[in-house]
Amino acid sequence: MGEGINLTAIIIADLMGVILTGVTLAGCSWRFRQRVPESRPLLYLIVFVLLSCVADTVSFIFDGKPGTLARIAVIASNTWLYEMNMVTGLCWISFLSAHLHIRVAKAHILLLFGISAVCTVMLTVNLFVPFVFSVDSGNVYHRTGLFALYLILDFIFLADGFVLYLLARKKGGILSFFPVWLFVVPVALGMIIQSRNYGISAIWPFISISVSGMIIGLQNEQVFRDQLTGLYSRFYLDYLKRRNHGKRMVLTAMMLDLDGFKTINDRYGHKAGDEALIAAAEIMNSSVGTLGSVIRYAGDEFIILLNTRDQDQIDRCIADIRGGMEEYNRTTDKTFRLSVSVGTCPLDMAKDSVDDFLSTVDRRMYEGKRSSVSSDTHASF
Repeated sequence: MGEGINLTAIIIADLMGVILTGVTLAGCSWRFRQRVPESRPLLYLIVFVLLSCVADTVSFIFDGKPGTLARIAVIASNTWLYEMNMVTGLCWISFLSAHLHIRVAKAHILLLFGISAVCTVMLTVNLFVPFVFSVDSGNVYHRTGLFALYLILDFIFLADGFVLYLLARKKGGILSFFPVWLFVVPVALGMIIQSRNYGISAIWPFISISVSGMIIGLQNEQVFRDQLTGLYSRFYLDYLKRRNHGKRMVLTAMMLDLDGFKTINDRYGHKAGDEALIAAAEIMNSSVGTLGSVIRYAGDEFIILLNTRDQDQIDRCIADIRGGMEEYNRTTDKTFRLSVSVGTCPLDMAKDSVDDFLSTVDRRMYEGKRSSVSSDTHASF
């Protein structure tokens, strides 16, 4: 084992990381039973961090120990840790894009996976021709110059997710408030500390702190979430009003009502009604993306707050929602069909009361519904 390594301190640090991620995993296990896109990358992230804390301890315990088993343990554990730096970065970006409904360009995704694939190939070659890291005849691990490359790539993955968040927040304005710094800051600190102080364990214990902080942020968001659809609840409107009291935040509010929802419940049962609400919520979220927030207001009524007054963007959003529902109707085997009535109105958070804008947008939505029914009636003759 190299000089200056305090094995007891390393074991304690990694053990705290294992306990922290283990408790986090057990405490939010309900989240992973929800069929939402963000659940899988979040689960992978927690499991990989937990296993990496274990691998980190293994790498130090067997470092410098004699024998073939020790050599295999040192090489395998360090290979895992280098690889997980890439994989956890991908999980982080995947979770963030799913949680904030960020549409990541295909070229962007291919670039990230391409970098990860190259790093994986390099680690595979390193098993036979050591050039990423080496293990000498005494089974002692040694960094090479490429350690800096992997560290830089780690920072790039971390920064990439942060930039995606900033772009989404800029586009969505006040409507996206996930505390991304809870993940970014501890991870960055751990990477800096360990890169400058060889022989200590900081990266994976700090990442476990980041993951736990991120879960706490998600738990706080649950106060404003509808349990069935995962959308924001009506309490989110009150939160926005309190948070932005006196600020001039000019938005567009939309109210949407599922057509024939009572008939779906009466004819096919409440389970079908729930399935219709969940499907509609997913379509609305996908259509709105980072442009705003979707709120389940009551029953089959939804409110969308768009961070724009541009009529073309508003019309495109409505068209995407209706197009998504038409696509759902064509491709699903459900007996019910989805369609929606929409009303819109401008909203100034500084001067418009929630009750006033709800009254206005509700009236416009039902005017649209009556017009649609009237058109359908005339068309039937």
